[in-house]
Amino acid sequence: EKNWDERLGKFDYNKVVLFLNSKGHINIKTGKGREDMTMGFEEGVGWHVKIWPSESNGYKPGVSYLLDKDTGKIKKQYKIWPGH
Repeated sequence: EKNWDERLGKFDYNKVVLFLNSKGHINIKTGKGREDMTMGFEEGVGWHVKIWPSESNGYKPGVSYLLDKDTGKIKKQYKIWPGH
């Protein structure tokens, strides 16, 4: 029997959501902001999270994170722009 969740590391999906809530990108009580993000996992690398800026925000940049799969530490962070 193989535990498929084991490959995701100790920093699981729920902890990623809590991280995004703590940064103010989403609100876990209301759900606000959840449609402005994408999230994926790359085995051996970690969590890729992008908060996409919407046209209604005056073309301010969004943010992309690469989070460590075991610690949740930000490995990379950079700005992203609408249309990119």
